[in-house]
Amino acid sequence: MLMHYQFALCGKIYHKYIKGVKGGYGLRNFSTALVARDKDLYNNCAMDNPNDAANQSAVPEQPHPSAVEISGGQVNARDIVGGDVNIAGDSINAQTVTIQRGYSARQVQRLVLLVGGLVFFTALVFFILGAISASALTAALNRPLPGGNSPEASARMQAKIQTIRALAPGDSFDNVPFTEDEVSSYVHFVFGPAINITQGRARFMDVPGQIAIGGNLENGLPMMAQINLTKNATPIELDSAYIKILPTPDDSNFGWIPVTPLARALGQQLNDMLFGKVRFTEIRQGITISAASELPNRTVILDGIVK
Repeated sequence: MLMHYQFALCGKIYHKYIKGVKGGYGLRNFSTALVARDKDLYNNCAMDNPNDAANQSAVPEQPHPSAVEISGGQVNARDIVGGDVNIAGDSINAQTVTIQRGYSARQVQRLVLLVGGLVFFTALVFFILGAISASALTAALNRPLPGGNSPEASARMQAKIQTIRALAPGDSFDNVPFTEDEVSSYVHFVFGPAINITQGRARFMDVPGQIAIGGNLENGLPMMAQINLTKNATPIELDSAYIKILPTPDDSNFGWIPVTPLARALGQQLNDMLFGKVRFTEIRQGITISAASELPNRTVILDGIVK
């Protein structure tokens, strides 16, 4: 490009020279005019030539905003003009930027300690409440049974149940006694194995008609429940049930947790096996002398009618 302008410049100078000589200009005037014209033409050529390094301004190349690195602070939408955005620990979805600051190691440790403390406190309160509510049952079940469990006492209980169940609808019965050793033996030898409870036992509580039942579940966990003899349409109702999940001593209240909603079927099973078609009209409790052991024995005395 520069050579093209140089040839053009030489041509113009030659014609000027010839024209000046023919026109009668002096050589000195012609030389002055020629130098001025030459400067104008050269400056024009340099401005029109983009490859001339001497006339290019040194403008630093702006990098393409191909990536934006964000490690903290605040970034407004107007600050990002294009390209990718890489945010450590955060996520980019289309034109929506969601920034979630992570937790430091110290904050995570504090959070773990806080959650652990709350769980421990909740469990402690749960066990304390369970121990308080289960105290009456554990006290009754740990009381010695005069004469202990025996197949003979279980057979006497079974015979009384069959006598009542043999009555016709509308017939009544009065003053039928059930001693504590009979009920406990029946739970140990008959009712317990029928519902997969081992080491079953029963004790009468202080309120007439309230009976504590204990034993071990199929998985080995100790269990206990309170059943109530009632004058309602359902003669036996489940009041509460507990399982023991801590290896505390047998006579300890601590470690029992309530599971009453999970044991509702227990009351129905007792009604089906014992007094499903009976309605009690009177429930009394006293002390009798056991025929087998000749020891004082708590006794529940029942009056009722067959439905």
